[in-house]
Amino acid sequence: MIIKVIYSFLYSGLMFAITLTSLISFFVFLDYIKYGSFNYEIVVKTFKVSFFLGILIAAPYLVKQIINSKDR
Repeated sequence: MIIKVIYSFLYSGLMFAITLTSLISFFVFLDYIKYGSFNYEIVVKTFKVSFFLGILIAAPYLVKQIINSKDR
């Protein structure tokens, strides 16, 4: 049960991080086309921050799902 909880939190954080980082990477790539310099630090920082942000956003929903599944 506890492994399922940890997996759910990590998965939701990872999905949110991948989505947000992909969006930021697109704009960084456009900046690379325009100015010729690639700033990868923005992409790395965005991934780190959005990973934990995704966990925080998904936490209430996941806790509710876990409580409801325990009743069955």
